[in-house]
Amino acid sequence: MVAATLGHGDNRVSPSAAILESFRGLARVGDLQGIAVACRLYLTTHPEARQYVTGHLPGVLLHDYAPLAETAETKKSNLFLDWQARNKDWEARISEHATSDDLPTIVASIVASLTAFAEAAKGS
Repeated sequence: MVAATLGHGDNRVSPSAAILESFRGLARVGDLQGIAVACRLYLTTHPEARQYVTGHLPGVLLHDYAPLAETAETKKSNLFLDWQARNKDWEARISEHATSDDLPTIVASIVASLTAFAEAAKGS
C-alpha cells in the first residue's frame, strides 16, 4: 500500500489505479479508517487526483466493503434503485468525507439507511 500511496503503482490504467486497488483491499477487510488515512496521504502528494480518487470511492465501497455490498445486493432488484432515488447524496457524502476520520461513521449511516429501507420493503 505504501508504494501505491506514494504513487509508485501501476500507472497503465490511470495514475491513481494503484491507490484505488489499495482502497479495495482495505475495504475487503473493513478498514474504512485506513482508507481515509491512505486517501489523505495520497492526495497530499497528488492533489490533482482529488476528484478522480474521491469520485471512485463510492463504487469501490459498493462492490468491496461487505456491509454495503451485501446490503446493496438488493441492487439486483429495483430496491437499491428505489433507495438510491430517495438518497441521491449517498455517493457525494462518501466522496466529501473520503479523507476524513468521519468516513466510517458516514458509511455506517448509509448502510443503516439502506438496511432499514430493505427491511421496510420486506414488510410491504
